Amino acid sequence: MAGLRSKFELTYQKLLEGQSIAQIAPRTNPANFWSDLFGLKVEQAWFAAYLDRLSNEACMREHKVVLGLVFKEALKFFADSLYDDVRKTNALDTLVVFLHSMLRKEFAGWELMELLAGTVSESDRVFGLLVESIEKVLESGDAPVALKHRTLQLALVFACGVGQLSPGAYLLRRDLFPTIVMFIKTPETTPFTFEAVLLLSVLLNYHKSDAANLNPYLKRVRGSVDHTLLSKVSWALGYAFETSVKRYQEIQDDTPPTLVSTVGSFLTALRPDRALSSTPVETPKELFKDQPIEAAAALLPLYELFNLNPVFSSIVVESLSTETTSTRPPMICSFISLASYLFSHASSAGTTRCLAYANLTMRVFALMSQEESMVTKLARESGKVRICRQRLPRLPETPASRPILNAMLDACILWLRHNLHKKMEVSTYRFCISTLQNIFWALSRQRIRLDYHWEELWRSIVAVLDFVASRLENVRVLGRVDELIQETLITLEGATIVSEALMPTPEALHQFVYEIVRSKPTIDKQMDCLTSLEAPMPSATEKSRGGAPSIAAQALHAITTIQGMSTYYETKINEAGSSMEIGDVMKVIAAEVERDGIRIDSSQSLDPPTRRTDPTAEANFVKWACNDGLALLS
Repeated sequence: MAGLRSKFELTYQKLLEGQSIAQIAPRTNPANFWSDLFGLKVEQAWFAAYLDRLSNEACMREHKVVLGLVFKEALKFFADSLYDDVRKTNALDTLVVFLHSMLRKEFAGWELMELLAGTVSESDRVFGLLVESIEKVLESGDAPVALKHRTLQLALVFACGVGQLSPGAYLLRRDLFPTIVMFIKTPETTPFTFEAVLLLSVLLNYHKSDAANLNPYLKRVRGSVDHTLLSKVSWALGYAFETSVKRYQEIQDDTPPTLVSTVGSFLTALRPDRALSSTPVETPKELFKDQPIEAAAALLPLYELFNLNPVFSSIVVESLSTETTSTRPPMICSFISLASYLFSHASSAGTTRCLAYANLTMRVFALMSQEESMVTKLARESGKVRICRQRLPRLPETPASRPILNAMLDACILWLRHNLHKKMEVSTYRFCISTLQNIFWALSRQRIRLDYHWEELWRSIVAVLDFVASRLENVRVLGRVDELIQETLITLEGATIVSEALMPTPEALHQFVYEIVRSKPTIDKQMDCLTSLEAPMPSATEKSRGGAPSIAAQALHAITTIQGMSTYYETKINEAGSSMEIGDVMKVIAAEVERDGIRIDSSQSLDPPTRRTDPTAEANFVKWACNDGLALLS
């Protein structure tokens, strides 16, 4: 019995081996042959494996006619059969499996047209029918929910599979936005919102840079004010982020220690013979190489919505203070949690995919930080955000519920700490520094004193400058390192300018001054670094075209300001005694600050946020989102 094979397998194998319909079923005419074939349940695993084994060359030569025929006949039965006809469902499954396999083979656009339509001239009719049939099912009130869901998956496979290739243009000829919106808002199909939103994100990225005016989805998303739609989208994205975080935690449980385990660790530390066993150990990096899971592709629609739609941002902000019976955290909390895991493992995982996810996530952070209302709300609303504790050194333990902005700052620290290497992502570091500067600006404007472990952040910022100075010969080839140095210096100076309005307590302000004094040797190296990188060295009063000081001039001013501040306090410390302990040093700083405030000679002010985007990172990520969209349906 083990050797028996199904009629489905035998029929397709004979077809793809070159046998004609007359040879396979001599007593059946072609129309009945296809009707009978699509009456058979699709053995999806076998069919996918068989198609995957076909080489590109074989598909375009000996199997070309048969493959094209299978696709067109399946499309015909999907388009024409009634909703309760099993042949419609089986034809749909055939199309999903068939396209999933063929589109992963990376054919050129014209090759796909020839393979699937028979000839390029037939493409309009064939692909037009495909998109029309998809739309008809998705918007039908009579189609079963399961059929609608599978049809959505067909659309997602086609959109993700063709990517930026020419067949994708057929998805722009019919505006599917109203259909997708109705699908999301209909209660029966709401559970499939994530797939619908991912489809929409892929569609609006089709030739986004060179054909934006021709893309109806861009205009639709930018102009949407549908609160119900956007709220449902936010809910679905949050679920995807939460699921992605759980997978990291399944690999390594990084749950913060309870009171009992903390006391136990303390008692263990008192036992010299047990000291070695209490040393934290990191989980091997290779275990994280396949993370995040494909559901994290939800980052693409999140980025697009924050970038294009101001109403979505306001809905996210409002949701933080809305009373709800849901046990799930707000979407933004799940997103920040995922960001912390992505940032912690971005470089160590050693994959371009993981880096692409982290890079786009930092762009989302930058977009969030550019909205003063967003930063203000995150600072004033508390929530539970699990921050990654899988890499050493770990951040200090914190209360379960705290200002959400604290978690966002923690995630930034994790990026700054764990991605310093000779092939560092300079652009993403610049976005991180820009995010921090925007946050400082918003907090100072709103006069919000955030209770936070600021010293961890100051040390991480200075560590970036120290790393670049010590590895200059390695990182100089990466490009724009001089701009990273300049922007980091400007941000650090900005922090000193607003520090008295930013720090929650006098002790935190004294600690900040101490960190600045400690950073003097690193700051002193930056002028040499900029000179070595051949960065322009203007006068401190040089203006840019807009009349404001140029970036280079601001950086030069920042070096002078920080050096002057450090030297002042260093002199006071030395006058009090050169061999003082840290506690005594802090007393000197405290006395000086309490008497005269922060001694800073600066005519600069912290600049308001400027709109900053990165089309390159977005375009690079779309490829991964499409790949993961296909993988979700494997």
